[in-house]
Amino acid sequence: MQEKKIEYYYLFNIIYLNEINIINNPNNINYYLFDLDGVLELGCYMKVFKKNTLKELEEYNSKLQQYFYTLKTLGKQIIIITHNKNPYNILNILNLTKYISCICYSSPYSLSNEKKSNMIRPLLNKYNINKKQCVFFDDSIRNLCDMRNNHGITSIFVDRTIGINFNIF
Repeated sequence: MQEKKIEYYYLFNIIYLNEINIINNPNNINYYLFDLDGVLELGCYMKVFKKNTLKELEEYNSKLQQYFYTLKTLGKQIIIITHNKNPYNILNILNLTKYISCICYSSPYSLSNEKKSNMIRPLLNKYNINKKQCVFFDDSIRNLCDMRNNHGITSIFVDRTIGINFNIF
């Protein structure tokens, strides 16, 4: 069987899918870290770039809810890391709040360019989270490189015009 490889900006050392154990052994991953805008919430991006219909956005959200339900059923922790100043509104609209274990977000008074690796650091330290058990989804190469370089966390690029590719899991 040919090894399944999907290349995402390997130049930046982000990921080859064969680097991570999600496909072959999802039991090794216990913490799923997600950006909000451009990863979970795609409405504004899809409408601008692809002219997608409301039906397509609803289908994506339905798949997202099923994915989160499955993760929670398996006992996985879902953590949101975002610069969005009010993530609860979006998570409520997407009907995802019930699946979320923790939200790390910037204070309304902080700069929006705070590194996500700094935003998650207190949580990693407080709960002594094994970074090898984490996977981070983001639509920003800068954030992905930062998370990988500062914490060694496996990082997956998400195209904000498409969303998460649920077929790889």
